[in-house]
Amino acid sequence: MFRNLVFSILIILLVAGALFITADHDFISRDEQPRISTRNEVELEFKPDLAVIVLAVETENINLEQAFKENNNKMTQVQESLSNLENIEIDTLNFQVNPRKKIVDKEQMSYYQISNRIRVTSHNLDNLSTIIKNSIESGANQVLSINYSLEDKNKAKQKVVSEAIKQIREKMEFVAKKMDRETGEIISLTINDRIIDGNNAYRMQKLAGAGEASIMTPISVPDIKVSANINAVFTLE
Repeated sequence: MFRNLVFSILIILLVAGALFITADHDFISRDEQPRISTRNEVELEFKPDLAVIVLAVETENINLEQAFKENNNKMTQVQESLSNLENIEIDTLNFQVNPRKKIVDKEQMSYYQISNRIRVTSHNLDNLSTIIKNSIESGANQVLSINYSLEDKNKAKQKVVSEAIKQIREKMEFVAKKMDRETGEIISLTINDRIIDGNNAYRMQKLAGAGEASIMTPISVPDIKVSANINAVFTLE
């Protein structure tokens, strides 16, 4: 009988403890301020105001000194042809000397190939065709790439992020209104932004007899895409 009494007391204590724990958990959930989370992504397009063109002069000769001389002369002419253009900078990217072999009349011949690459940064996109035309006509025989970007990337990012936050707040206010509540503070905000620079897959070698019409082909300038992905957590009043 004594054992039954002890067992009954233990059962009562366990049940009471379980009820106490459950009641405490419910109390916490009732007092916690309601929250709502959401995400939003915005992508805007901007007109580029900066272009980077990579040009090269390649020369070949069985005589190393002659190959150097020819390459240097042509590159000097290329840079002089661009010297009268405003808002550009010219940097040397790469200079290579490569021994080569090829078969001529069924015989192997050794020669030297010299490549001199420069980067032309233009802050005026209206002169892109002129840069390419002058360079090709004065000795450059490769246009390797044209990349477009923005002078002030931070300004573009700020505009996109501001728009994304504006849209996300409007969305939350709409949801809160449907729940007969008001939005409170932003207690968590994660922002990921990205800029996709434009580029032209551009590779051209000057061919013997190529005319100016082929050099002055209009260049299509792509827009720059800037996106922002935002995750936010709001309180509800």
